[in-house]
Amino acid sequence: MKPKLICVGQTFLNGPSPHHIPLFQQYFDIGSYDPLQTYSKEHTFLYAHEDHYKKIARYKKTGCKFIAEALWELKFMCDDNFDNQTIGLINNTDHHLRTISVPKWFWFEEHHSQFNNKPVSPLPYNYPKKKTFLMQINYARKERLLLWERLKERNLLKDSLHSFLAKGYGLEGPIINYDPSKTLVLHPWNYPFSQRNYVADWYNQTVFTLIVEYSYRQHHNKINPVFITEKTFKPIMYGHPFLLYGSTHSLKKLKDWGFETYNNWFDESYDDITDLHKKIEHICNVIAQPTREYDDNTIEKINHNVKQFWDRKLVNQLMVNEIIIPILNFINS
Repeated sequence: MKPKLICVGQTFLNGPSPHHIPLFQQYFDIGSYDPLQTYSKEHTFLYAHEDHYKKIARYKKTGCKFIAEALWELKFMCDDNFDNQTIGLINNTDHHLRTISVPKWFWFEEHHSQFNNKPVSPLPYNYPKKKTFLMQINYARKERLLLWERLKERNLLKDSLHSFLAKGYGLEGPIINYDPSKTLVLHPWNYPFSQRNYVADWYNQTVFTLIVEYSYRQHHNKINPVFITEKTFKPIMYGHPFLLYGSTHSLKKLKDWGFETYNNWFDESYDDITDLHKKIEHICNVIAQPTREYDDNTIEKINHNVKQFWDRKLVNQLMVNEIIIPILNFINS
C-alpha cells in the first residue's frame, strides 16, 4: 500500500507545480487536507506555511508525520525547529540536520513546466547575431544594482538585449505600474512580463546570456549555499552559452551535475571570486572582449546541455533518488 501524503494548503504538488503529480502518484496516495476528516498515523502531512501547520499540529499526538517544504526557497516559511516526526524539504541548505536538500529543484521544475517551450532545430547558434548578450533582471536587489550600474558605467549595455523590470525596462516593452508579485506567475500568458516568459528571438539575436542570480541573502548568509534557479536554466534549456553572476562555485556545481560551461570562451576564474566588486569587474572585462565565434567545441557544449536538460528519463530518476526515496525512508523509519 502506498503511503498517504496529505497536502495542507499550497505545496509544490498541488500549487505551482502540479505537473509533478503523475510521478509522485506512482509512490504516494496524494490527497488534500479536509478539516472535517480525521487522520491517523498512516498519514503524512505536507505543508509550507506556519499557518497551515497550525491546522494539523494536533495530529502530532496521533503519530502522524510532517514534511515542511520550501523547495523554491533558501529558508522555511514555518518554524524549522523540527522534532523526530518532522523533516524539512528545501532547495539547498545545510543549516538543519533534519532536512532533505534538493539543489537541482529548478532543473526538475523547469524541465516539466517548460516542456511546451522545448526548443526545436535550428538552435540559436544558427542565426545571425545583432547583440552580444541577453540579460534579464526582475527585482532590484543590491548585488543586481551594482552589476547594472557597472555595466552602464563601462558602456556595455549598449550592445545587449536586456531587461530590468524594477527599473522599467522590459524585453517586451516599457514597464508601467511595475508589480513584482505578477512577474512570478508560472504561465506567461497571464502577464506580459512573467519571469518564465520565453521568446526564441531573444536567444537567436544574441551571442550569449549573462545570467543574474545574485540576491542579498545569498551573498551575506554565513552558509552562502549555491542557489541555482530558473535564471540559470533558461540559456541551458534554450541552447545558449552563458556567463553566470551568482554564488561562488555556481559553475562548479553545474559541472558536477553534468552540464558544460564555456571556459573555451570565457575566463571562468570569476566563479572562485568571493569579493562582489572584483567578481563584477571580472565579468565586465570578459564581456568587453571581442565577440566569440561558434566553433565546433562550443556547439558541442550547447547541444550537450540541451540534451542533458531535456532528458526526461534522467530527470525523473534524479527526482526519485533525491526527493521521493528520502521521503519514503522518512515515512517508513
